[in-house]
Amino acid sequence: MNAENTQSRPYCSFAPLVFSMTGWALISAWLLAVEAGLRSYVVAAIPGLILTILSALRRPAFAPEAAETGTGPVKETRSNVFPGAVLLFGSGAIFGMVVLSAWLILFAAVAVAYLFVPLSRVPLGRRFAGWSSIVMSGGCLSVVAAGHRQVDVMFLLLASWILWTCACCALLLQMHQQRNAARDAEAKCDASARYFSTERKTGPSRQSGAFTVMFVPLLIVVIGFCSLALEMGKLYNRKVDLHGMAQAVALAAARELNGTPAGIAAAKTAARQAAERLRFHHFDEGATFTWSEDALSFSSTSAHNGTWIPAAELGEGNAEVATAYFARVSTAGLDISMRIVDTVLIRILDNSLSTIELNDTVIAGKTSVALTPIGICAMSPDPAASRSATTATGGTVLELVQYGFRRGVSYDLMKLNPNGVQPLRYAINPVSLPGTTSSAFDIAALEPFVCTGSMWVQRVTGGAIRVSELPASRPLASLQSALNTRFDDYAGTACRVSGAPPDINVKSYAYNQANSVRWMSPATGSPAAASTTVRDKLETVADLPTPPSSPGDYGPLWAYAKAARAPTPLNSPEPVNGYATFPATDWPTLYKSGPTTSTYPTTSRPATPYQYSTPASGHYTAPSTANRPRAVPGRRVLHIPLLTCSPSAPAGSNAQATVAGIAKFFMTARANDESLIGEFAGLVSHDSLQGQVEIFP
Repeated sequence: MNAENTQSRPYCSFAPLVFSMTGWALISAWLLAVEAGLRSYVVAAIPGLILTILSALRRPAFAPEAAETGTGPVKETRSNVFPGAVLLFGSGAIFGMVVLSAWLILFAAVAVAYLFVPLSRVPLGRRFAGWSSIVMSGGCLSVVAAGHRQVDVMFLLLASWILWTCACCALLLQMHQQRNAARDAEAKCDASARYFSTERKTGPSRQSGAFTVMFVPLLIVVIGFCSLALEMGKLYNRKVDLHGMAQAVALAAARELNGTPAGIAAAKTAARQAAERLRFHHFDEGATFTWSEDALSFSSTSAHNGTWIPAAELGEGNAEVATAYFARVSTAGLDISMRIVDTVLIRILDNSLSTIELNDTVIAGKTSVALTPIGICAMSPDPAASRSATTATGGTVLELVQYGFRRGVSYDLMKLNPNGVQPLRYAINPVSLPGTTSSAFDIAALEPFVCTGSMWVQRVTGGAIRVSELPASRPLASLQSALNTRFDDYAGTACRVSGAPPDINVKSYAYNQANSVRWMSPATGSPAAASTTVRDKLETVADLPTPPSSPGDYGPLWAYAKAARAPTPLNSPEPVNGYATFPATDWPTLYKSGPTTSTYPTTSRPATPYQYSTPASGHYTAPSTANRPRAVPGRRVLHIPLLTCSPSAPAGSNAQATVAGIAKFFMTARANDESLIGEFAGLVSHDSLQGQVEIFP
């Protein structure tokens, strides 16, 4: 083949088609990662579609080998097409690995090199350039999809622009070479071709200039696109850094808010610590964030246009503290050097864009509180009182009684009333904030809230909540199955183990069944402390000043909590390790003519029967093997609001009620339609209740 024919042969590669399709796919993946809207996909599809169509129309239509040898098309068989397809797929896979490396210079070099690799000589590529392009693009995208977790999102955008730029250059080269080849072919067919050839050799050189005329304006557009991608990448990365910091700080601060000045102080400290633990990924070589309290504010609402009080102005003595359950972090309050990005290329379009300031705002707050939406009346208005008992030697001991409940004693929560002989028990609206109005609610709708033991409010204090009386007959008919999920029993409920896991110990301490409460004598007795109305109120025999007639009437004792000694003074806050407790040897003093125990745990671990972890003890039963990995300790402990009750209120449906305190009741046995037995384990402060913290839009 002579030199003239070699120069006139068109650029024969389907790489432009591969790059057009792959670039389109990568920019679509980037849009998906940044959660772009439909309009962005349409805009990105325009250049992708144009380049793909142009590349498809100008793809190689003949086999290079045939063109050189003049032997005609080569017949393809399965034996040589399949290896070619594998080779093309592997080539695309190698290109995909370069994408995962996120090495810009290497990627550009490999892309340019692929333009000049004679892929069209590969079997399958000789006649089926379209299928070859799809196979090669599939290899690249398969690797990118498989390693999507390690992909640098911004590199996808840069990679797509590089591929499209290379495709444009290759198309221009194809157009230029094919145009010259066609012109030379016409010249050879012309009768005056010999004369034309002679004139070319002796006259001035031919000036085509078509490639230059088309390439120069296209180069300007390509540079503009690349600069846009580079600058937008810088802006995006800084925005990601600021947004991530704001999210982490807002969540850390909101997690500490509990309606108290101490909670505000803890939120400020948590915000500072969270910010100082973080580092920039794309600024100042990973410098740490410099925190300023000016970026933090608090509110009683998650609305962006709500009233937000700066952190420096909120603390002791502010009435707003009680309702401040939301934290907002605005990066506008941080140092300006952290928020500005100096541009290099965008400023050419507009000098005002030489420095771009970025800000982000994130709001976080509690969306729930760990309270079971079942309420009972406080049996006494006193948060703390003492109950005296005389020892066998004539001494006196004082037992702590809280809101009329004795620790370590089991109560049937469905059979209590401090003002009458008819039981009072309530369902609490789990989505109505204190002090707000609400419509009547369906008690059966409480099932998911009872399963999880949570309510969709931040607090139940600071105003009247909404309650409805449970039915007089079968009060727990629609809720008992949800309560029993704590015992790994999911029959009759829509709740699942993922949201309502079992307790780590699902042993029922049912005192009306033999061998269920092994540490007590007699072996059986009342399921809970027996009810009595001798004082014209529905209470238990354990609350009377005189002992019951039968030792089994006390019900199971100390399954989870021990009786506590009354502190001095009585209103002393409970220490972290709890109040001092009585030893089991004091049962004859505390429970006159009551049960005895000779096998109660005497070691510190376990301190109570519930804390055993071996079946041989008779105090422990593990949940099912399938659910055991999700079991949670203490799930049988219910946080029950204690309501302030009068002889006439609360009554009926959707009534107002005030929460006096929050009690901990340990479920000793499964609930049924009529009964919910819980051993009183003390009070819990509202500010110590856990809840889910979320980011608000």
